[in-house]
Amino acid sequence: MKVKASHIEQLLNSLSQKTGCSQDYPGFAEMSETIGNGIAQRYLYENLFRDKEKLKGSKSAEMNLQPKKLNTLSEYLGFRGFQDFCQSLDSPLDEVLASCVGEYYSYVRRNSEQSVILRSPVSIYGDGQKIWLKLLGPVAVFEGEVKLSNGCLFVLMHAANGKMIHHVYKVGAGIRPKVLQGIFSGVSSLFDPIGGRVVLVRHDENEKLTHEAFDLNVLKESSSLEDRRVAEYFEHRSENNLGIRVAGILNLSLDDLGNQR
Repeated sequence: MKVKASHIEQLLNSLSQKTGCSQDYPGFAEMSETIGNGIAQRYLYENLFRDKEKLKGSKSAEMNLQPKKLNTLSEYLGFRGFQDFCQSLDSPLDEVLASCVGEYYSYVRRNSEQSVILRSPVSIYGDGQKIWLKLLGPVAVFEGEVKLSNGCLFVLMHAANGKMIHHVYKVGAGIRPKVLQGIFSGVSSLFDPIGGRVVLVRHDENEKLTHEAFDLNVLKESSSLEDRRVAEYFEHRSENNLGIRVAGILNLSLDDLGNQR
């Protein structure tokens, strides 16, 4: 297939940056060994690097290459294939949205009379075309595409068991935010509509994040500033949890609203 030489140049630059290998004959030998998967030194040096260099100054600047190995190299970089890699170059992601990529803790207050704070690992990542959010709950994993609109991040997440959660976070024009405040809506374990406030706190990408449930009063006394701030934010249930009065539902009519007291 016909490939832009400029895309091959960017591909080699990205591979060089990720592997830490130089773009010369010995460097491509190291790169080949690091990548594996049938990617030979000769292919990297002769088919990509040298042929790309020969086209410098050419009006067409296109190369005829087989897609299989280009897909392998693109997948090594975290893309779904070479077309995804090219699209990321031609249509780069919004700077604010891309800067949200990272590892976070998600905090919500449990929808019950108990003062319990639920903490779950969250990963925001890109695939070259889109940004995704994955939330590791205590039972299910939720995942959905993150979209930026009107200074807010919107994400509708799905789980394998059919449940869905919708999150909205305020981000404005912030770059690489440390904390994101938002609102969630979904259903309880009994499939009743619920909503409330949610907070994402960025953590080191090398840190092992785990799911936990904390007593709010214990967090108040923690030596961690993050714990104390979270406890303060979620202290009052009325400010953090929202649900319907299920006991008042009789026939899904206006009469039900009169039975909420």
